Amino acid sequence: MQPMTPHSALPQPLWATSADGQGPDTRPTELDELCTHMHHCSAAQSRLAELKCKVVLVRGFVLGHFVSSLAVVMVVLTAGWLLIAP
Repeated sequence: MQPMTPHSALPQPLWATSADGQGPDTRPTELDELCTHMHHCSAAQSRLAELKCKVVLVRGFVLGHFVSSLAVVMVVLTAGWLLIAP
């Protein structure tokens, strides 16, 4: 009995191609489906990229103005507390 090696287990590929050794031949319906798929993927990616850009802009604004925003909130709270206190 011979030991089994990866090359002896599968002497030839287990698939067949539609080209049969020649160049690929695409059909118009295949190209149309590919085009539709590519438009769908690019539209989904552009929406996510746009959302990501907006999130980055808002985050940058909030982080860049954090101390200023905190100071304004403290001034408003202090003014409110002084106006309410007798």
